[in-house]
Amino acid sequence: MTVTKAIVSAALLCVTAACTQSTGSAISVSDVSQISFIGDPKLVVHSDIQLTPEVKEAFEEFRVEPGAFGAMYVRPNGAGWGWHSGMLTHEEAKQLAKTGCDVTTGRKCVLYAALEPITPAPKGALLQSMERAIVEAKREISPEDYIVVSATPAANWNVSWGYSDLSEAKAISLQRCKMEVDKFRQERAKNEVKARVDANFEKAGYFNCRIVGIYRKQN
Repeated sequence: MTVTKAIVSAALLCVTAACTQSTGSAISVSDVSQISFIGDPKLVVHSDIQLTPEVKEAFEEFRVEPGAFGAMYVRPNGAGWGWHSGMLTHEEAKQLAKTGCDVTTGRKCVLYAALEPITPAPKGALLQSMERAIVEAKREISPEDYIVVSATPAANWNVSWGYSDLSEAKAISLQRCKMEVDKFRQERAKNEVKARVDANFEKAGYFNCRIVGIYRKQN
Protein backbone atom coordinates (compact mmCIF):
# COMPACT_ATOMS: atom_id res chain seq x y z
CA MET A 1 0.00 0.00 0.00
CA THR A 2 1.22 3.49 -0.83
CA VAL A 3 1.31 5.79 2.17
CA THR A 4 0.57 9.43 1.53
CA LYS A 5 2.73 11.79 3.56
CA ALA A 6 1.19 15.24 3.75
CA ILE A 7 2.12 18.45 5.51
CA VAL A 8 0.23 21.69 5.95
CA SER A 9 1.75 24.69 7.75
CA ALA A 10 0.73 28.24 8.52
CA ALA A 11 1.81 31.37 10.34
CA LEU A 12 -1.15 33.25 11.77
CA LEU A 13 0.40 36.14 13.61
CA CYS A 14 -1.28 39.50 13.56
CA VAL A 15 -0.16 43.10 13.58
CA THR A 16 2.44 42.93 16.35
CA ALA A 17 3.98 39.81 16.67
CA ALA A 18 13.92 29.76 16.76
CA CYS A 19 12.08 27.17 17.99
CA THR A 20 12.72 24.87 20.98
CA GLN A 21 11.23 21.56 19.96
CA SER A 22 8.97 19.91 22.48
CA THR A 23 8.75 16.13 22.27
CA GLY A 24 5.04 16.24 22.95
CA SER A 25 5.46 13.37 25.43
CA ALA A 26 2.66 14.72 27.64
CA ILE A 27 0.13 14.59 24.78
CA SER A 28 -1.81 11.34 24.60
CA VAL A 29 -3.19 9.86 21.39
CA SER A 30 -6.87 10.67 20.85
CA ASP A 31 -9.38 9.32 18.36
CA VAL A 32 -9.94 11.55 15.35
CA SER A 33 -13.60 11.81 16.35
CA GLN A 34 -12.51 13.76 19.43
CA ILE A 35 -11.00 16.65 17.44
CA SER A 36 -12.74 19.94 18.21
CA PHE A 37 -12.18 23.56 17.24
CA ILE A 38 -12.37 26.88 19.06
CA GLY A 39 -15.70 28.48 18.18
CA ASP A 40 -16.67 31.90 16.87
CA PRO A 41 -15.62 34.83 19.07
CA LYS A 42 -17.46 37.48 21.03
CA LEU A 43 -15.97 40.86 21.92
CA VAL A 44 -15.40 41.69 25.58
CA VAL A 45 -14.30 45.26 26.38
CA HIS A 46 -12.27 45.57 29.59
CA SER A 47 -11.54 49.31 29.75
CA ASP A 48 -13.13 52.71 29.20
CA ILE A 49 -9.86 54.36 28.14
CA GLN A 50 -10.48 57.01 25.49
CA LEU A 51 -8.71 55.94 22.32
CA THR A 52 -7.06 58.23 19.79
CA PRO A 53 -8.50 58.11 16.24
CA GLU A 54 -5.66 55.88 15.05
CA VAL A 55 -6.16 53.41 17.89
CA LYS A 56 -9.93 53.48 17.38
CA GLU A 57 -9.33 52.42 13.80
CA ALA A 58 -7.13 49.56 14.99
CA PHE A 59 -9.82 48.54 17.48
CA GLU A 60 -12.43 48.40 14.71
CA GLU A 61 -10.16 46.01 12.82
CA PHE A 62 -9.58 43.91 15.93
CA ARG A 63 -13.24 43.58 16.88
CA VAL A 64 -14.16 41.87 13.58
CA GLU A 65 -11.29 39.38 13.62
CA PRO A 66 -12.74 35.89 13.02
CA GLY A 67 -10.64 33.93 15.48
CA ALA A 68 -10.64 33.54 19.24
CA PHE A 69 -8.66 33.80 21.34
CA GLY A 70 -7.61 37.41 20.92
CA ALA A 71 -6.50 40.40 23.00
CA MET A 72 -5.85 44.08 22.43
CA TYR A 73 -3.64 46.17 24.71
CA VAL A 74 -3.29 49.95 24.66
CA ARG A 75 -1.21 52.60 26.34
CA PRO A 76 -2.94 54.07 29.42
CA ASN A 77 -3.39 57.33 27.49
CA GLY A 78 -5.04 55.48 24.57
CA ALA A 79 -2.35 56.56 22.09
CA GLY A 80 -0.63 53.25 21.30
CA TRP A 81 -1.75 49.67 20.80
CA GLY A 82 -0.98 46.06 19.95
CA TRP A 83 -3.25 43.10 19.30
CA HIS A 84 -3.23 39.42 18.44
CA SER A 85 -6.04 37.07 17.49
CA GLY A 86 -6.42 33.42 16.55
CA MET A 87 -4.44 32.12 19.53
CA LEU A 88 -4.92 28.73 21.18
CA THR A 89 -5.47 30.19 24.67
CA HIS A 90 -6.63 33.44 26.24
CA GLU A 91 -3.41 33.72 28.25
CA GLU A 92 -1.21 33.38 25.17
CA ALA A 93 -3.26 36.01 23.35
CA LYS A 94 -2.82 38.42 26.26
CA GLN A 95 0.90 37.75 26.62
CA LEU A 96 1.59 38.30 22.94
CA ALA A 97 -0.56 41.42 22.64
CA LYS A 98 0.92 42.99 25.75
CA THR A 99 4.51 42.22 24.73
CA GLY A 100 3.91 43.67 21.28
CA CYS A 101 2.29 46.81 22.68
CA ASP A 102 4.97 47.33 25.34
CA VAL A 103 7.78 46.96 22.80
CA THR A 104 6.30 49.11 20.04
CA THR A 105 5.12 51.94 22.31
CA GLY A 106 7.89 51.86 24.89
CA ARG A 107 5.27 51.95 27.66
CA LYS A 108 3.52 49.45 29.90
CA CYS A 109 0.23 48.71 28.18
CA VAL A 110 -3.08 47.61 29.69
CA LEU A 111 -5.77 45.22 28.47
CA TYR A 112 -8.44 47.03 26.49
CA ALA A 113 -10.48 44.24 24.88
CA ALA A 114 -10.53 40.51 24.23
CA LEU A 115 -12.01 38.02 21.78
CA GLU A 116 -13.39 34.99 23.60
CA PRO A 117 -15.35 32.02 22.23
CA ILE A 118 -19.10 32.44 22.45
CA THR A 119 -19.21 28.83 23.64
CA PRO A 120 -16.38 27.82 26.01
CA ALA A 121 -13.69 25.94 24.11
CA PRO A 122 -13.20 22.26 25.04
CA LYS A 123 -9.80 21.35 26.42
CA GLY A 124 -7.39 20.76 23.56
CA ALA A 125 -9.56 22.51 20.98
CA LEU A 126 -7.69 23.50 17.82
CA LEU A 127 -7.77 26.72 15.82
CA GLN A 128 -10.53 27.14 13.24
CA SER A 129 -7.82 27.88 10.69
CA MET A 130 -6.60 24.29 11.08
CA GLU A 131 -9.97 22.77 10.20
CA ARG A 132 -9.42 22.45 6.44
CA ALA A 133 -6.14 20.58 6.95
CA ILE A 134 -7.68 18.36 9.63
CA VAL A 135 -10.64 17.46 7.40
CA GLU A 136 -8.25 16.49 4.60
CA ALA A 137 -6.09 14.47 6.98
CA LYS A 138 -9.08 12.55 8.40
CA ARG A 139 -10.17 11.71 4.87
CA GLU A 140 -6.76 10.46 3.74
CA ILE A 141 -5.22 8.61 6.67
CA SER A 142 -5.25 4.86 7.13
CA PRO A 143 -6.10 3.31 10.54
CA GLU A 144 -2.39 2.89 11.33
CA ASP A 145 -1.51 6.52 10.53
CA TYR A 146 -1.20 9.45 12.90
CA ILE A 147 -2.24 13.08 12.60
CA VAL A 148 0.16 15.32 14.55
CA VAL A 149 -0.50 19.00 15.19
CA SER A 150 2.26 21.30 16.39
CA ALA A 151 2.06 25.01 17.15
CA THR A 152 3.85 27.90 18.80
CA PRO A 153 2.26 30.16 21.43
CA ALA A 154 2.30 32.78 18.65
CA ALA A 155 0.04 30.49 16.55
CA ASN A 156 2.45 29.36 13.87
CA TRP A 157 1.23 25.83 13.21
CA ASN A 158 1.68 22.63 11.29
CA VAL A 159 -0.52 19.60 10.64
CA SER A 160 1.28 16.46 9.44
CA TRP A 161 -0.30 13.12 8.60
CA GLY A 162 0.29 9.86 6.74
CA TYR A 163 2.96 8.52 9.11
CA SER A 164 2.54 5.19 10.91
CA ASP A 165 5.58 5.82 13.11
CA LEU A 166 4.65 8.25 15.86
CA SER A 167 8.18 9.43 16.56
CA GLU A 168 8.66 10.23 12.88
CA ALA A 169 5.31 12.02 12.70
CA LYS A 170 6.14 14.21 15.70
CA ALA A 171 9.63 15.01 14.45
CA ILE A 172 8.33 15.99 11.00
CA SER A 173 5.58 18.20 12.40
CA LEU A 174 7.96 20.01 14.75
CA GLN A 175 10.53 20.46 11.98
CA ARG A 176 7.93 21.95 9.64
CA CYS A 177 6.61 24.20 12.39
CA LYS A 178 10.11 25.55 12.94
CA MET A 179 10.51 26.13 9.19
CA GLU A 180 7.28 28.10 9.21
CA VAL A 181 8.57 30.26 12.07
CA ASP A 182 11.85 30.89 10.25
CA LYS A 183 10.03 31.84 7.04
CA PHE A 184 7.69 34.18 8.90
CA ARG A 185 10.51 35.94 10.71
CA GLN A 186 12.53 36.37 7.54
CA GLU A 187 9.58 38.14 5.94
CA ARG A 188 9.34 40.55 8.88
CA ALA A 189 13.06 41.13 9.37
CA LYS A 190 13.17 44.14 7.02
CA ASN A 191 10.82 46.06 9.30
CA GLU A 192 12.79 47.34 12.29
CA VAL A 193 9.81 47.49 14.67
CA LYS A 194 8.52 44.04 13.73
CA ALA A 195 12.01 42.59 14.03
CA ARG A 196 12.34 44.10 17.51
CA VAL A 197 8.99 42.65 18.55
CA ASP A 198 9.97 39.25 17.19
CA ALA A 199 13.24 39.33 19.13
CA ASN A 200 11.24 39.84 22.33
CA PHE A 201 8.87 37.06 21.34
CA GLU A 202 11.79 34.70 20.80
CA LYS A 203 13.28 35.60 24.17
CA ALA A 204 9.94 34.87 25.85
CA GLY A 205 9.60 31.51 24.06
CA TYR A 206 6.60 32.50 21.93
CA PHE A 207 8.19 30.96 18.83
CA ASN A 208 8.83 27.60 20.48
CA CYS A 209 7.09 24.78 18.64
CA ARG A 210 5.35 22.10 20.69
CA ILE A 211 2.97 19.23 20.00
CA VAL A 212 -0.63 20.23 20.74
CA GLY A 213 -2.50 17.21 19.38
CA ILE A 214 -1.98 13.60 18.30
CA TYR A 215 -4.82 11.70 16.66
CA ARG A 216 -5.57 8.32 15.11
CA LYS A 217 -8.55 6.30 13.93
CA GLN A 218 -8.97 4.12 17.00
CA ASN A 219 -12.29 2.48 16.14
